Amino acid sequence: MCGFVVILGEDPSLHEGRDKKRLLDSIAHRGPDAEGEWQEGGVYLGHRRLSIIDLATGDQPMESWDGRYVIVFNGEIYNFPELREILAAKGATFRTRSDTEVILEAYRRWGSEAVERLHGMFAFVIWDRHRRVAFGARDRIGIKPVCWAAVSGTLTVASTLEPFFLMERFCGGIDLEAVRDLMVYDYILAPRTIFKNVQKLEPGCRFEWRLGQAEPMIERYWAPPLGEGSLVPPDSDELENLLEQAVKRQLISDVPIGVFLSGGIDSSLIVALMSRHSSKPVRTFSVGFTDRSIDESTIAETVARQYGTDHTVLYDEEIGPEALLQLLGRLDEPFCDPAFVPTYALSSMTKQHVKVALSGDGGDEIFGGYPKYLCGENGHFQLPFSSWVPDFLRRLPWRPRGMGRIYWRTLEPEAQIQYGWVHYGDFPVFRKDLGNCCALITRRLRR
Repeated sequence: MCGFVVILGEDPSLHEGRDKKRLLDSIAHRGPDAEGEWQEGGVYLGHRRLSIIDLATGDQPMESWDGRYVIVFNGEIYNFPELREILAAKGATFRTRSDTEVILEAYRRWGSEAVERLHGMFAFVIWDRHRRVAFGARDRIGIKPVCWAAVSGTLTVASTLEPFFLMERFCGGIDLEAVRDLMVYDYILAPRTIFKNVQKLEPGCRFEWRLGQAEPMIERYWAPPLGEGSLVPPDSDELENLLEQAVKRQLISDVPIGVFLSGGIDSSLIVALMSRHSSKPVRTFSVGFTDRSIDESTIAETVARQYGTDHTVLYDEEIGPEALLQLLGRLDEPFCDPAFVPTYALSSMTKQHVKVALSGDGGDEIFGGYPKYLCGENGHFQLPFSSWVPDFLRRLPWRPRGMGRIYWRTLEPEAQIQYGWVHYGDFPVFRKDLGNCCALITRRLRR
C-alpha cells in the first residue's frame, strides 16, 4: 500500500515546510520505501511509497511527459498492460513501466470516464495544471481508502485520517453520529468518519474540484447490480474462469509475492489458482495458535500439501494489554472487528519473507459459508403476533431493554441477515451517554 496527502488552496499557513513534512510523516507507515513532494503555488501533493511495480522509475508524485498533469496514487491497476497498449496505439508517450503513468495517459485520453476502464484497487488524485482542476476517484468496492475535508476554500484529501488530526480546524471534533454507528454496526459507515468535518469518498465514486470551489463535485460511476432480476449467476466454468483471471492479474509484481492461507474457502481458492500460474511453489503463510480450539493451521497445511506450496506456519506470541493498546492506536479510526489482531500479527511476520501477500476476503459471504446464511423457514421460530411488533416499536419514543432481541425474532430469514446482530436500533444520540465514549476515542487518537 501507499499513502498520499493533497492540499489544494491559497492559504499560505497550510503550506509551511514544517507542516507539510509533519503531515507526510504521519502516513509513513503506508509507504516505507520512498517519499516525494510536489508543490506549485497553493497546490501541494505528497506521497509515501511502498514499491511493488517499476521500482526504478515509479516514484511519485509523478508528472506526465508534458508536465501538464501530476498524480498521487495508491493501489494497483491489474489491466494496465492492456490499457498501455491501447493508449500507445493512439499516440500516448510513456517514460516509465508503471501503472501510475497509465492512469495519467488514460485521463488525458478519456477524461473522467477513464476510471471506468480501470480494473483494480485504487485511490488517486490528479492535478491539471492548465485547467486548475483536481480529479480523483476510489475503486469500485472501496479497497483503497480516501478521505477529504473542505474548509474556507481549501480542499484536503488524504489516504487516512492521521493528517486531518494534525490539522485541527479540518477535524471539527468528534462526530457523535459516527460514535452511534460504531456502537451499532461495529464500524463507521461511509461517508462519515470519526471527525465531523472529514468525509470518506464512498466506493465507486469520483470527484472533480476547481480551485475556489466550496466542495468537490462527487459522482458515483459504479454501483453493484442489486436490482430485482438483474443478477444472473455464472455457471461453474464461467465462475472459475473469472476467479482465475482475477488472481492471475494480481500476480504482476517486481517483488516476491505470497498468500495468506487459512484453509477457508476464499484463501484455498486463491492458492489453487495461483498454483496454475506459478513456475515455482507458491509461498503460503498461516498463523498458528497454541489453543487448539481456535487453531486452523492443520487445515491450512492440508491445502498446502494438496498444491505443493512452500508453506510457513507462524506462531505469534500472546498480545498483552500494552501491545493491544499500541495496535489499536494504529487504526485509522475506531473499528470493532477482533480479526484485525491476528491479521496484523500474520502480516507483521509475513513481511519478513515476502513484500506482497494476496488475501482471500469475502468468500464465505459469497458462497454461503456462514451458518446464518443457511437459516430457512423450517429453522426459524416466529413469535405470536410478530407482525405487530415493528409498528409498535416505531411508535415508542424509547427502546425497552432487550427489545432488539425480540425484534430480531419477528424478522423473516432474509431480513435477519440484513439486521445481523444489531440490537441497538437507530436510536437518537444522547450526549450524556456518549460523552465517555468520545473522551476515550480522543485519548486513543492522541496516542
